[in-house]
Amino acid sequence: MMELQLDFQLLFEESPEVLLVLLPDAPRFTMVAATRSRLQVTQATREQTIGKGLFEVFPDNPDDNSADGTANLRDSLNRVVATRAADTMPIQKYDIRDANGNFITKYWSPKNIPVLTEDGSVKYILHRVEDVTELVQANELQESLRDRSSAMENEVIKRSHELAETIRELRAANLKLGELDVAKTNFFSNISHEFRTPITLMLAPLEDALNDSVQPLSPANHHRLQLVHDNSLRLLKLVNSLLDFSRLEAGRIKAHYAPLDVAGFTTELVAMFHSAADKANIKLTIDCPKVSEPLWIDREMWEKIIPNLVSNALKFTFAGEIAVRLRELTASVAIEVSDTGIGIPPAELPRIFERFYRVTGNNGRAYEGTGIGLSLVRELVELHGGRVSVDSDVNRGTTFRIEIPK
Repeated sequence: MMELQLDFQLLFEESPEVLLVLLPDAPRFTMVAATRSRLQVTQATREQTIGKGLFEVFPDNPDDNSADGTANLRDSLNRVVATRAADTMPIQKYDIRDANGNFITKYWSPKNIPVLTEDGSVKYILHRVEDVTELVQANELQESLRDRSSAMENEVIKRSHELAETIRELRAANLKLGELDVAKTNFFSNISHEFRTPITLMLAPLEDALNDSVQPLSPANHHRLQLVHDNSLRLLKLVNSLLDFSRLEAGRIKAHYAPLDVAGFTTELVAMFHSAADKANIKLTIDCPKVSEPLWIDREMWEKIIPNLVSNALKFTFAGEIAVRLRELTASVAIEVSDTGIGIPPAELPRIFERFYRVTGNNGRAYEGTGIGLSLVRELVELHGGRVSVDSDVNRGTTFRIEIPK
């Protein structure tokens, strides 16, 4: 059977939608494609439109001192570029030229929609409008609307005029918040990369010196460099957490799921803490029986979820036991990380998974922490379609429970 070849350019140009495709090259916003319907309602030719700047071809009416169509549209397009989200505008008065070059009154209902690349940047903007001139003029001339539907449209138009200024103010505030959020995410990402390189370069010579059997260090110097090495590792862990956080914020973390022996891999990850638990005189129990089928899991994310919970338990447990138990349920697998540590006050529990939140007054075994470890765990678990919960009693211990669907 012959494969059908579609002419997508023809399909787009013949669409009944009033559409214009723009480049995000503010302030010009070059027009690169238009439907035939768009050319007809604006009384422009393809030669007059394609390759030209939007506001060069469609300026404000110079005879209308109150015209603000270009300013409002430019603000909306800038919002789309900054926030990478669609922007629906209030009804706009935006006059256009007729075939003789004279401006005629036009009202439009516009919406600007971003077309994103795989990395999340704006490649094109779809500028879609509906010509509502007749409806607006009927409202302004107070013509009788014959049915209930027309009456409702009349009310929408009236309220649109009343709320337009408020909407503009709210969008300006949202745009500012969006810019601050992007700046914050970029800061975390850049500073994490800048910190990680020198820390990594420090660790290599430290490890060489500590393990040098030809020219061994004196006990005192070995102890000093061991402290530097341990704290460099702690700092690297914090920097990596910040980098993971910034990637989550920017939506750049993508899961790569594969069938995994979750019991065996979890056992391996927890077993890495045996020496730390022995050093702290804490019993570490691992009870992870094999499950009936592999779980579809992102291995890299699992290497962050389990160690985060175990190291958190070790940090706040000074005596007793840390236990990691895995149980297979009908439609999911549950993993519990329990400890006999200092516990979490009831008032703090609802906020324990918030970003940058740290329980006040808790003195752990280690002093480092950014308050994003548990937040990171929750977001990574949710990327697997799972959920995480916590139960705790002060001075008796804490249990974190993860449930991942099969």
